[in-house]
Amino acid sequence: VIRNRLRELQALCTDVEAMLFVSGVDGQYNEGSRKVLNFLLCGYSGNDILQSTRTHPDLEDVLLLVSRQECFLYLGNSETYWKYLPLLGPIEELQLFATLPEEEKDPDLCEERKILCFLEMIEPFKRVGMPLSHRAPDINDVRSKPSAGQKGAAGQSMEIESWPLVQVYGV
Repeated sequence: VIRNRLRELQALCTDVEAMLFVSGVDGQYNEGSRKVLNFLLCGYSGNDILQSTRTHPDLEDVLLLVSRQECFLYLGNSETYWKYLPLLGPIEELQLFATLPEEEKDPDLCEERKILCFLEMIEPFKRVGMPLSHRAPDINDVRSKPSAGQKGAAGQSMEIESWPLVQVYGV
C-alpha cells in the first residue's frame, strides 16, 4: 500500500524535480505536509485526510522528499525508524534516514543529523516544490520557490522561507 501511495506522489512531480514535505515545527506545522505524511505513512484516505488536523506523534520530526525516480525519508529518531522499517524497507526507490541512537542523547547532534540529511536530500535538485498552507492540499499547491529575482504569488516565498529547516539551507 505504501509503495503504491509513494508512486502516486512521484507521479505528481511534473512541474518540479521533487517535492518536499516537512512535518512539525521545522515546516511550521504545514497542513499540506501533514496530510501527505498521514496519507503515506498512516494510511489516511478520503475524508480522513481532509479532516486530519494533527500530525501522528511518530511523524513530528519527519522529512520526505519525493522525485520521479527516488524518494528520501528522514524519520527522526531510531525508534520511529525501526517501527516503520518493515513497511518501508522493501521499497527500493526509498532511502531512509534517522538519528543514530548515540546521537539521540544530545539535541544538538539530533538537529545536526537532520540538517545534514536534509541537505543531502535536496542537493541534486534545482526546483523543489512544497505545499503551501493557504490552499487545499492538491497538486496545484505544489510550486517551486521562486529563484532570486522572480516574483511568486503574494506570500509564497515568505511562507516557505519562514520554515526553520529551509532557513538553515539559506545560511
